[in-house]
Amino acid sequence: MTMTLTIGSRSYSSWSMRPWLVARQAHIAIVVKSIPFRCEGVTRVLDQATRDALAAASPSSLVPVLEVDGVRIWDSLAICEFLAEAFPERGLWPADAHERAVARSLSAEMHSGFSSLRGYLPFCPKGQVNESADASLPEQVRLDIQRIDDIWSECRTRFGTRGRFLFGSFSIADAMFAPVAIRFSTYRIALSEAAREYVQTILDLAATRAWIDEARSECDRIVPIDNLVKDFSRHVARFRETEVAGRTVQ
Repeated sequence: MTMTLTIGSRSYSSWSMRPWLVARQAHIAIVVKSIPFRCEGVTRVLDQATRDALAAASPSSLVPVLEVDGVRIWDSLAICEFLAEAFPERGLWPADAHERAVARSLSAEMHSGFSSLRGYLPFCPKGQVNESADASLPEQVRLDIQRIDDIWSECRTRFGTRGRFLFGSFSIADAMFAPVAIRFSTYRIALSEAAREYVQTILDLAATRAWIDEARSECDRIVPIDNLVKDFSRHVARFRETEVAGRTVQ
């Protein structure tokens, strides 16, 4: 079985990281191809060459996409599920049926939810803000952060004696939340002790370090995201001013 995983920029594509991390942690041999992200000027709009490359690689024009013996599988969670089925001996889901159901629920929640967090705190593993501004974050972002903290803390309380990860051993659930752990580090988000320890567990993985190192070596630049990380406090202040003005008008 020949497998090729096409990913986007390691600097900005958190969805690409998820199945890549699953394969890396499970020691599954795959060929990795990257599509560089190039934008139009200083916008977040991908240029035509990048869009054409994505359309050629993936039926959805999105990455990641896994090609297996000529068959393409797109969407990060679908790829992870395929790998779990193709390599059951790697234990990518918990063995216990109830725990497996919970792990799948959490993975699906991450996959379909937390849009405020993902939109307001874009993935940027190569940088870190100078100071935390989480107290000034929009309410919905803070609610997303609290929900994730609760998930991690509960999993670590219930299964922490069995290993360092959410369900003891590394699972797809950890891969789904790994980019969020990196986000929390990038933006210096205040967390509970259990959640902080989990973030450090993810950051300490050799695979995570390799991803971040490669992100830092890339030439890809999405200027608005890079600038947001460089001057996050000002970005938050501008948002708060807009938010207050909007409430006044209403």
